[in-house]
Amino acid sequence: MSKYCTQCGRKLEDGEVCTCTSQNADAASNVNVSSTQTAGPQQTADTPQNEQQYNQQYSQQYQQAQQSGQQYQQTQQSSQQYQQNSQQYQQAQQNSQQYNQQYQQTQQNRQQYNQQYQQDGQPGGYTKEAEWINRQKNAIVSGTKSMFSEIGPILKAPVSRVRQISSSGSANVGIQLIAAKTVVFLIVVIIALLMLSNQVHSMSYGLIEANMPYFQLILVTLILTLGIDFLEALILKVITGAFNGITNTNTMINVIGARAIYDTFLLLIFVILGMLSWQIAFVVLALLLPISVYIQFASYQGCVRMAEDKKPYAYFVAKLCMSIISFLIVYIIVNTSLESMMNSMLNSIF
Repeated sequence: MSKYCTQCGRKLEDGEVCTCTSQNADAASNVNVSSTQTAGPQQTADTPQNEQQYNQQYSQQYQQAQQSGQQYQQTQQSSQQYQQNSQQYQQAQQNSQQYNQQYQQTQQNRQQYNQQYQQDGQPGGYTKEAEWINRQKNAIVSGTKSMFSEIGPILKAPVSRVRQISSSGSANVGIQLIAAKTVVFLIVVIIALLMLSNQVHSMSYGLIEANMPYFQLILVTLILTLGIDFLEALILKVITGAFNGITNTNTMINVIGARAIYDTFLLLIFVILGMLSWQIAFVVLALLLPISVYIQFASYQGCVRMAEDKKPYAYFVAKLCMSIISFLIVYIIVNTSLESMMNSMLNSIF
C-alpha cells in the first residue's frame, strides 16, 4: 500500500522518509541567519542616527534654554525700565505741580501789577516818574554803600587797593569818590554863603541885603571839583602816553578818586578847626596838604607801566599843566563873581 508525506503530500516508497521537513528547517535556519546578518548592520547603522537625533534634541533644548534666559533678562530689563519710567513720571508730575504753582504765583503778581498800573496817575498811586525816582534812589543807595566800603581799604593800603580796583577796568569807584567829594564841597560852600550873607546883613544893620549869586557859586564849585578832577585824569593819561607810558582814563580816574578821599578829610578838618580859629585851620591845612599830592603820586606810580625814572617827570609835567589851567579858571571865576557881588551890594545901597 502506497504512503504519502503528511507534510508535502509526496508519494513515498516503503521505508522512505520525506526530506521536506529537513529542507524547511534548513531554509528556516538560512532565513534566520540571513535575517540576523541583515539585522546586525541595520542596528549598527541605526546607532549613529540615534546619537545625531539626541545631539539635535540636546542642541534644541540648549538653544531653548538660552532663549528662555534671554527672555528672562529682557523681562528684568523691561521691569527696570518700567520702574525708571514710573520714577520719571512721578518726577514729571512733581515738576508739573511746581510749574503750576509758579504759574499761579506769576498770575497773581501780574494781577497785582495790573492793579497797580491802573492806579498810576491816581491819588495814592505810583506814577512812572515816581518809579523812576525810586529806581534812581536805590541805585544811589547801592553806590553809596559800595563807596563807603572802599574808603577803609584805600586809607589802609592806597597803592595796592587802587591798583586792584583799576585792574577790573572800571572807573565806578573813582567816579563815586569824586562825586562824594563834590557833594561835601557843595554843602560846605552853601553853608559858608549863608553865613556870609547873614554876617553882611547884620554888620550893615539891615541896610545892605547881600544878594548872593548862589547858582553861579554852585556852578563854580562843580567846575573846581568835579570838572577839575576829571580834567586832571585826562591830562595824566595824555602826559603818560607822551612819555611812552601805558595807562587808561579809567585808571587815572581811580587814582584821582583815591586822592579825593584825602581832599575830603582835609576839608572837614579845616572847617572844624576854622570854627575854633581860622589861623590854626590854615596852618594845619598847609601842613597836611602835601599828603594828598603824595598819595596821588604813589597811586600813579603803582598803576602806570612806564620806566621808573620817567614817572616823576611825567607826573610833574601833568601837575604843572593842571596848576596853570586851575589858576586861569579860578582867576576868571573869582573876578566874575566878585564883580557880580559888588554890583548887587551897590544896587542894594543906592
